Amino acid sequence: MNVSDKTLIIICLIFAFLIAISGAASRTILLSGYLDLEEQDINEKLELVESSFASEISRISSLNHEWASWDKTFEFMESGNPAYINSYLTDEIFSEAGINLVLYVSNSEEIVYEKAIDPETGEPLQMPSELLKMVNEDKSLLARHPGDQKNGLVRTENGPLIVSSRPILTSKDSGPVMGTLIMGRYVDNALLNKITSIPGIRITLGDIRDFEPGSTSYFEDRLLFQDPDIEVYEQHSIEIIDEKWIAGYVIIKDFEEEPGILIKVNSPRTLYAQGKRNLIFFIIIFCLACIIVAIATNYLLKRLIISNLTEIESFVTDIRKENNLSKRLEIKGGDEFIRLSKGINSMLQDLEFSQKEVMHREGEKHALLNSLREVLIYLDSDLRIVWTNSKVGEYFGENAEAITGQTHHELWGDKSSLLAPFVRKALKNGKKPVL
Repeated sequence: MNVSDKTLIIICLIFAFLIAISGAASRTILLSGYLDLEEQDINEKLELVESSFASEISRISSLNHEWASWDKTFEFMESGNPAYINSYLTDEIFSEAGINLVLYVSNSEEIVYEKAIDPETGEPLQMPSELLKMVNEDKSLLARHPGDQKNGLVRTENGPLIVSSRPILTSKDSGPVMGTLIMGRYVDNALLNKITSIPGIRITLGDIRDFEPGSTSYFEDRLLFQDPDIEVYEQHSIEIIDEKWIAGYVIIKDFEEEPGILIKVNSPRTLYAQGKRNLIFFIIIFCLACIIVAIATNYLLKRLIISNLTEIESFVTDIRKENNLSKRLEIKGGDEFIRLSKGINSMLQDLEFSQKEVMHREGEKHALLNSLREVLIYLDSDLRIVWTNSKVGEYFGENAEAITGQTHHELWGDKSSLLAPFVRKALKNGKKPVL
């Protein structure tokens, strides 16, 4: 594996590690931010549901005030004139007013008139026993003084009921009090979704008395039956149902300031989905950026470093093959490779000079040895002739080049066996043998 391949692998590993770290960090940081926004959003929706519920109570109370503080109602409680009933307590008026029931109670605690219908269909409904108990037994809804008024939630067998109780007075809000007017409207899922008007959410409610352990989700069980880890009745509670839905819970208290109904708001996780899309988009962009940077880095490394290393390697290989110390390395640029090439060229120049000096001395030595009148032969450890002076040709009748490379035996023939021991001894200890 060459340097460029190793470099590419290392770059890929580095950027893969960066992508993994960045992806994990982005998921933790970015999605946690969207989870906080999602929690804030569901809290705002719960507050809007609470506000809408309170507004509906206020609307029923204002409507009750208009009817209770009215001369015609005051006169009806005095005379019991049925014209009032036929004119102002029709099914159409109930439907327009958005109420389910009315109760007219005299100061003697007798019910003068009562009516309960479904304003949507006009079908008569049974007056809830829980409300009648509060009138006939508990007396908690009866108004004794001009300033007496009560508004709130009553849990009935027919469902949660918004109730308003006001004293019957003249149109000038003056007395004496002629009785109590009680007005009510049932609260159901359709009503909450209608008055809240939040697109995309689903609102459900239920009487807390109807819940039993194990009949709801694990989170609702913990919420309703006062798990110590959840602050019940004091704040909103939030549950992530799945990847698509999140739920918020709020508990509305009744007349007795006891937990009355549980309102559940199911909202699509649009913010979380947007966060996931943004995270995927970020990772894709980051991966593309890493790939581009990796390619650019690899190109620059090859262009600025690896190409120069390859050129140096090729130059050194040529020097070794050609044994030509006169060649010089040329690298363009102005970085460390220029200084390296200058160092290599300086070294080659010194080697070339040394080689020429050695060759010059070798030539002088050969000239001196060739001038001798004696025969001079150089043998290696295998007794093979590596060099002779020119006198060998005169003595043996052959030129020096033909003799070079022959063995001791080939040169001396039968005398070789006599001379060989002395020659080997001389090669071994470097001393002149005595023949």
